Amino acid sequence: MYSGADPAMTACRERISTIMTARYTKDKCTTAQKPSAQYSELQRAASMLLAALLEACQEDARFSHLKDMPYVKEDRLAYNVITLDMCTNVWQIPGVRLLFDIIDTVTRQKLKVTTNAAALFDAPDLWSSLSDHRTKISPALRALGEAKLLTTMELIAHLAALSIANFVNTCANNKDIPASYREAYQLGANDLSDLLADDPTPLTMEKMNKVTEKIRRVLDDRKLAPALKPPASTMTKLARFDTKNAASASKATFAPRSGRDSRRGNGPLRGGFRGGGDIRGARDPSTMQCNTCAQLGHGWLTCPKGNKEMQKKEIARREERDTVKGARNASRALRRT
Repeated sequence: MYSGADPAMTACRERISTIMTARYTKDKCTTAQKPSAQYSELQRAASMLLAALLEACQEDARFSHLKDMPYVKEDRLAYNVITLDMCTNVWQIPGVRLLFDIIDTVTRQKLKVTTNAAALFDAPDLWSSLSDHRTKISPALRALGEAKLLTTMELIAHLAALSIANFVNTCANNKDIPASYREAYQLGANDLSDLLADDPTPLTMEKMNKVTEKIRRVLDDRKLAPALKPPASTMTKLARFDTKNAASASKATFAPRSGRDSRRGNGPLRGGFRGGGDIRGARDPSTMQCNTCAQLGHGWLTCPKGNKEMQKKEIARREERDTVKGARNASRALRRT
């Protein structure tokens, strides 16, 4: 039996020894009869423990899969008779192994939404290898295996619940959203954490509905809309540039300029077409070809496959150029008056 220094295990060993001593005294066992008495007592305790635990597992869905563990089936085939080796190593007794598996189920079957299962919903890192990607998602796949989901519909419902849980946890820990929204989602994330601690069975939509309902009530109480209004994004700026360019192109004209330019004679203006915008006029977007992806319908500045950092820099450069150009034109117009 156990011979270490752990206080709890030492107390367990001493309790077993006390029970065996009482059995020896009751049966007036001789030294030669003590091993047989010990075997009989352990056999009786092992049978009672295993039967009680299996009955409990049948009544609780969290542990129903444990009845199919290989050592339980082997014990059933052996008519619940323990071996002599189990008398000296009680951790091999099926009932004791089942008790440890129940404890493991409570502590290990719980899915860590923010660290494990959430990896299935993250965008892949394009700068990593396939091997790194497999390593990243392997904890999530192991967690799904430990969930012991029996049907495809259970798996789909579980993944849907995990996706919502990932959304709640992401909002609760995101510093970019307003504090009022973040606090509402933090309340939901706290309830989710308590739920997983108390009930380690696979997450379902029924459980997540309770969390999302609380978040909805908090948002309603604070007079907040269900969805955040996104800030001005890069695509919004690109759309503004497209509108400005289209407006400039629509003003293009080939008529000679009036005023100061008309007094300079009839010769061609320096630099070709001046002051009227792009000489090519408005261009049909469907005829534009991107020099990044070679697709028609957009340029490199709006290409979804383009370098986002370069696109942002070009947007900033054009904004600065337009600001300077506007100030220069205003100064020239003031001098002409």
